[in-house]
Amino acid sequence: LPDGAEGAAQAADQLRLPNATRDRLAAALGGGERIVSWLSPKEARQRVYRAGKQAFCDRVKLAWAGAAKGSSAPQWRALLSLAETWTPPAFPLTGDEVLKAGVPKGPMVGQVMREVELWWIDQDFIEDRFSIIERLKAVVQGMVF
Repeated sequence: LPDGAEGAAQAADQLRLPNATRDRLAAALGGGERIVSWLSPKEARQRVYRAGKQAFCDRVKLAWAGAAKGSSAPQWRALLSLAETWTPPAFPLTGDEVLKAGVPKGPMVGQVMREVELWWIDQDFIEDRFSIIERLKAVVQGMVF
């Protein structure tokens, strides 16, 4: 297999693969967080959210194929099952809400949203609206504009 997303793109061009196939191959072989059979459900959901279901499943299958043979098959299957059945939620914060919190228009809006999103992911996609707004307020208070 080619090494990384760049190698995948080169191989896809040489093989004249369709763009969708090239993109899938690049996502499966591209960088990203390491996939191991002992990921917790929370860690697996975070990786599915970041990579997308298809890329995560492809990465799991590649990691499983390259793993030492042993008794970890149930763990690999569990990762695939989680990815196939879990629907990643949409990030619940909008740019308008960030502006209303006092962030001036411009690149800071995206920076604040990214900071809150990282926290939200780390909290396992918390659905508590109050907690999300409180985190937004804390991030805004801690930033210099």
